[in-house]
Amino acid sequence: MAKGKKAGKRLGKKQVSEKLVEFFTQRGERPASFKEIFRTLHLDTHPLKMLAIDLGASSGRGIVGTFDGNKLTLRENHRFAN
Repeated sequence: MAKGKKAGKRLGKKQVSEKLVEFFTQRGERPASFKEIFRTLHLDTHPLKMLAIDLGASSGRGIVGTFDGNKLTLRENHRFAN
């Protein structure tokens, strides 16, 4: 965790969903960056992690993406024959 940040209580899916609906309702048609969304909703105390599966004709791979509010990092976690 970054210096000076305090971990808060994690929000449930329903709470995050409600906050996102409110955020985008107030913004209207204006675009928003991930950084702006995370900071506005105070979701920047924990990194966001996602898993992507890439299936090709002869092989596949699992990639973990981590977004910390500023930077997106991608890491190949597993590769397999298809």
